[in-house]
Amino acid sequence: MITRDNLYTFLNNIDSLENKTLNLYAIIKDWDNSTIKKINIDVTTSNWLTEKYSTLAKSYLWDEVVFKSIDEYDDESSNVYYYFENCTPEMEFIKDIWWWIQENFSIDEIKNIEWIIVKIWNQNEFCNLYVPYYPIYLLDREKWALLFSDNSQFKSFESDKVLRFNNQITFLYYKKQEEDIVLSFDFERIEKNFWYEKEFTKRANTKIEAIENLWFISDVGQFKWYIESKKWLRNKLIKIQQTSEVFNKSVQEIKNFVDSKPFLASKINFDTDGKITITSEEKARIFLKLLDDDYLKSDLTEWEYETDKKSKIS
Repeated sequence: MITRDNLYTFLNNIDSLENKTLNLYAIIKDWDNSTIKKINIDVTTSNWLTEKYSTLAKSYLWDEVVFKSIDEYDDESSNVYYYFENCTPEMEFIKDIWWWIQENFSIDEIKNIEWIIVKIWNQNEFCNLYVPYYPIYLLDREKWALLFSDNSQFKSFESDKVLRFNNQITFLYYKKQEEDIVLSFDFERIEKNFWYEKEFTKRANTKIEAIENLWFISDVGQFKWYIESKKWLRNKLIKIQQTSEVFNKSVQEIKNFVDSKPFLASKINFDTDGKITITSEEKARIFLKLLDDDYLKSDLTEWEYETDKKSKIS
């Protein structure tokens, strides 16, 4: 398993590596297809980009950072980057090895660039950094005067012949021999651009079907509406493991537990058949915490807690 230290060491030692190379690629959108093409750069630019982007990537990897599987995604966590064990079909190209690419980028394709890929590599390992592309022609020429210097004087330039990409790495792919990792630095952008939102919705629907089979709630359709309407509820649902002992409880056992806890009894309602009624976003949240066994009692203090940070020790 690739760790934070593996990746940081590679980036930190890049200047001392023998036979290191930097390649620049553009992902070109052409209707429903995307192609990857190599951008030709000179040695000076290559060296500058190597230093710039290896330093930038290291800035994401401070000491407290930990890597977790995307299956453990929690939008409230900090100091966590998520890796993908199984990429969606739309993300499979991330793991391609591009040294076979022969076709070069043409300046005529500049308006169709989706992403810039900075690839830093040597004989044993490489790291692809995926950087958002922001066309300079989007700058309003009525509001901005754009000039460049040829040393003797400043001149206007054609903005549709300038590449502009910023200091934000959305995700990276690092490979060393037989080990590799796809790591997200900006999961919301990946959700939007690589259909992972669709994948999360699919996972949530699978959990909803399992809940429906338990007959815990009276109106599954209403519950599903809240899950689909609020991403944070969907993410909470996805984290719940179907191996949880709560899934083995009967409806009556669930009701008995709720009735024994005054703080829950006032928040969770049951219909005449003994099923939970979910009539608000807040009630959906409470039900998910109940399903995830988030209501615990300390044997030491006998205090009762609401917690989603649990590590089983017995």
